[in-house]
Amino acid sequence: MHRFCHGAVLASSLCQVAGVQVREASLSQLGLLQWNIHAECFRACDKTSQHCDAAYPSCQENGTSLLHSLLADRDFAGLEHFDRSLALPDGFDQVQHSCGGAKGFDYPFDLARLVFSSRWRVKRVKGKALPPMGGCMEKVGNETEDYRAFVGQAFVHESGFEVLVVAAHFPHPHGAGDLQILRDALARFKAQTQLDQVLLLADTNEFRSNAEIMGDVDPSARTVTGSDSHITCCYPNYLYPFDRIIASNFPGAEVRTTLPFGAEREHRVPQWAALNMHDPVLTELYLRSGGRRGQLCMTLLCLLWFFRR
Repeated sequence: MHRFCHGAVLASSLCQVAGVQVREASLSQLGLLQWNIHAECFRACDKTSQHCDAAYPSCQENGTSLLHSLLADRDFAGLEHFDRSLALPDGFDQVQHSCGGAKGFDYPFDLARLVFSSRWRVKRVKGKALPPMGGCMEKVGNETEDYRAFVGQAFVHESGFEVLVVAAHFPHPHGAGDLQILRDALARFKAQTQLDQVLLLADTNEFRSNAEIMGDVDPSARTVTGSDSHITCCYPNYLYPFDRIIASNFPGAEVRTTLPFGAEREHRVPQWAALNMHDPVLTELYLRSGGRRGQLCMTLLCLLWFFRR
């Protein structure tokens, strides 16, 4: 055994003798989900002449049921346009940011949710849990932004691994939106949290590469990787590869992409899909380091504590 390993084992044993517990937590991969179900899924056609579900509440009920199934092994999920009243399964919590809403759930209204597993907790700074960052990126006939929502938060895994996660509904490239708002907010949040590793779960409304998209949001991003580019938008005419899961500053990480509705020639849309619904995207992000940083730090700190008593 390497002498460093002997030291770690000794430290762990000494901690136990001293009555200090060292948590055996490991993080080798992250399960991620991005899904913009679109607001039509939650609208009955008797309330609006267009942009609705003709079979309401079929999309709402089936979409919510599918979401619960997809969340089962996820660490984080970025959700856009799910109804305000969405209930999450046990073991999950959320932060969210909404835009607009002067006309209720009708346009302009946007809601970005960031769902996280109980394996994670919100990062604390100076003893206090950080409030999430959030904002709106587009103006729809108003003086202030009231559309295209984003929300972000910093998290700590039970192993000690830390990451900053953002869920966002991007404006269209040539529309009235301003991605600079998200870029500035993320820069401030990175400085506040002192975190460099970022996960972006987004309906990007972009044809460009993952690296180009992340570069727009975080110009300091390095070693960008992400989900495969597939056509995910939108029912009933699928033309656009907009839905992405992108990771920056995870050196050596690998990604596996899964599409629950299938990809391209194998694409099968559920009968309950409503107008403009995007496909959900799942990824597994495999971490090179194995994510045992938290346990190692705890062991070394305990070793120092033991010999300095």
